[in-house]
Amino acid sequence: MAAEETTKRLREIMLDGSGDWPDYKVDQVNAWTHVQPGRELGLVVWKFRKIALDRLGHDFREELDLMRLSAKVAKVKCISMWKHRFHLVKRLGIEAIKEELNFTKNILAHDDLNNEHGWAQMNKHAWRHRRDLVKKLKIDVSKELEFSAKIIGKDAKNDFAWSQRQWLVQREPHAARDELGFTKDIILCVDTKNHYAWSYRRWIYEKLKLFRIDDDGQELRLTGEILYVDARNEYAWYHRKWFIKAFGRWEYEISFCNEIIAKNVHNEHAWAQRLLVFTSCDQEMPRDEEVSYALRAIVKEPSNERPWNYLRGIYQHYNSYDSLISPAFENVLLILHNRAKDGLMDIISNIVLDEEIYVNALVTILDLIYLGYCPSQGIRVVIANLRATLVNNNATNVVYADIVKSVISRVVNDISTILQYVDSTDKHDWKWRMEMVRYKS
Repeated sequence: MAAEETTKRLREIMLDGSGDWPDYKVDQVNAWTHVQPGRELGLVVWKFRKIALDRLGHDFREELDLMRLSAKVAKVKCISMWKHRFHLVKRLGIEAIKEELNFTKNILAHDDLNNEHGWAQMNKHAWRHRRDLVKKLKIDVSKELEFSAKIIGKDAKNDFAWSQRQWLVQREPHAARDELGFTKDIILCVDTKNHYAWSYRRWIYEKLKLFRIDDDGQELRLTGEILYVDARNEYAWYHRKWFIKAFGRWEYEISFCNEIIAKNVHNEHAWAQRLLVFTSCDQEMPRDEEVSYALRAIVKEPSNERPWNYLRGIYQHYNSYDSLISPAFENVLLILHNRAKDGLMDIISNIVLDEEIYVNALVTILDLIYLGYCPSQGIRVVIANLRATLVNNNATNVVYADIVKSVISRVVNDISTILQYVDSTDKHDWKWRMEMVRYKS
């Protein structure tokens, strides 16, 4: 209500009489402008301030000089103030616009060592104001790119500086080729996990359709160079995944994933990338070879959940390959069963077996059953024997399910019982998952 009343009074002052404005009225407008910067009333007052200046024939140069802000004052987020400044410099002409461009440069490039939050460089209204000035002057884009590069050099995560570069390149597409070199320097020399640099690099390719310039595979080399040093750099993996999907560079990806997995078989990004190639590549890949690859990793280290997830992913996309999946699980579960029998004396000696081995194998089968997989007779027998070996001879507080009525329900019941035994901390979760699978099956 106060804003409405003040606005009404202000309108009456401005429309009163023949245009003869006493000094006290101008002073009153000035006072309201400074008291309410950026608020609802302030937005209205700035608009009427411009009207007042036009009616009075006020000296626009004097008005602009009064508003020469320091870097600290510039942090006030009042878009109306910046619009008012732009209105003034337009009325004053080209020289005033050039002066204003230099003013914004000083504001945005201000290096305050005591500034912890980067408000000077992150002033979005000042950036937008500078953009309006650049459009008005039609200045050389290369100079503006150089200016934003200096800002990014000080703060590589300044998203407004990156947005400014994107806007400049849209105006001058011929500058895009050099931007690839700029982002590469930022990524390799400043920060390999810079989200803005990676996303801006993808934008250069997508929006300006520059895929043809990567005939020498520079993107794969760039991401490969980073991943050989830091194999868990999710930004590089995401960019590589995006690139091979967009550009169709599938032929070398399996061998690259093999190299990364050979160094660290627990690298989830490499396994996920390999599954992406398997499910997305136009060329047919031998499924039995992929199953064998996962099985070798599983047999070597059954507690590693990555190859189990990979095997699950293969089935999820190609559920008609039961002939490959069933023998695979049967062989692995037999190995686990033998380990369980050999480990009974260890249990008696209070040496705990590696429960992750059983959890990974059985949870994978449980998830596949949920997807429609029907375990073979061999797998059902092995699971039943595993339950008898682990549970029936050792359990004291295992919660057994109700009497089962079908083959699927029976194997689900066996799996749930084993999981409750080897990982009792998640007992309620296993029971819930069992009910979900039984309900769907």
